[in-house]
Amino acid sequence: MAKTHSATFYQKIFKQKYKYLIESDSWLKKPNKLKKIIEEATKKATLNYNKLENPKTSDLSTYIHHWIIESIFRKLSESKIQKVTVPKSQKDEDLFVRALGNYLSITSLIENKKLLQEIAIKKTHEEQEKAWEQAKPFKEGLEKAFIELAKQRDCFAFKKGCSNYLEMVLDMNRISRKSFTNFTENVDTVISLINKQLPKIHRLPEGFCASFDIPCFICETKFPELKIPEQIFNLMEKNYPILKTYKNKISIKYGKETKSVYLKENDDFEITINKEGKKNHQTIGLIHEFGHVATMLYDLNGGKSPLEIGKYKEEKSAAKIELETLSTISPDVYKARSGNILFIFQRVLFELAVYDNPKQSLSQLYANMLSRCFLKPNQKENHAYLLDDALILKPLSSLALAIAYLELIHSQKN
Repeated sequence: MAKTHSATFYQKIFKQKYKYLIESDSWLKKPNKLKKIIEEATKKATLNYNKLENPKTSDLSTYIHHWIIESIFRKLSESKIQKVTVPKSQKDEDLFVRALGNYLSITSLIENKKLLQEIAIKKTHEEQEKAWEQAKPFKEGLEKAFIELAKQRDCFAFKKGCSNYLEMVLDMNRISRKSFTNFTENVDTVISLINKQLPKIHRLPEGFCASFDIPCFICETKFPELKIPEQIFNLMEKNYPILKTYKNKISIKYGKETKSVYLKENDDFEITINKEGKKNHQTIGLIHEFGHVATMLYDLNGGKSPLEIGKYKEEKSAAKIELETLSTISPDVYKARSGNILFIFQRVLFELAVYDNPKQSLSQLYANMLSRCFLKPNQKENHAYLLDDALILKPLSSLALAIAYLELIHSQKN
């Protein structure tokens, strides 16, 4: 039987591995509260483990460790939600909450999406520009609020012990400074590498980088007929047999977004596929999520909690499996995915520039980054960043994935 440990042991390990969290949250600095969470989680995990069906994905010690980490992270999330729900305006860190509230008071995410849809259905570039011009007062208010929100995120991060918001994101995603520097130094090389293969897949539209016409290389590429999920699973289990071993522990459903999660209570995995996505996107999304499941299984089998690994390493492992699988399906499918990765780079490069210097023309910056990623420097302004929910609610959330893709594609070049 696997060896288990005391609450004091787990408390010591947590403090060593998650020092950045402890320094940024007063709740974690209270040893008695932290110890109580660990003791309760250990008890629940031990009782639940004995009820699980075989084959179990991990030994008891690993299972307890995962349960503890998830319990602490959940407690932290609840604590942050309470702070946001009942802000005290006299506190400096609440300026961030007020900045977010100011942005959302100007618009709602529903209104953002409605405006984007109205612009997108316009047939010509001139019609799109006219529709956007009519929204000018709305746009100007949003841009000011967006800049203030970026500034307050930096201030918020500083209050939590980080030099800026970027440093906080690097720490939270367990991204090393070496990996980040490698990204900034080599991103243009990888952009150039991907661009060299784009004409073989799709000719960029005449108005691209001068309008809202954004091509989707995945939609434009012909995919082999693969039944979802049966044939995709059969394809992947050949190269990743761990999926076959735990096939009965993997369930698939359709929902609002594509994602995967490990459910510790039943020791199984749930994959959700975006029901609104086109089949090509559903195919790539499912392959990527199978990559996450395989990665989590390797972690659990190896005595590690997936939460312990950190988002960056988890994303890199899943992305590696995804790209390897796509290359076996079709060279064009692989290239199409690479083409859409440019949009991830464009978003991240824009965000990095904003948080480096928010006092600049963001519409020009967004245009410059789009042109930079597609090597077509003929766009002067683009305000579409204001319609991207992720830029508002979870900035730099794609940084870990962008760095992972860059390292994988760059290593193939070498």
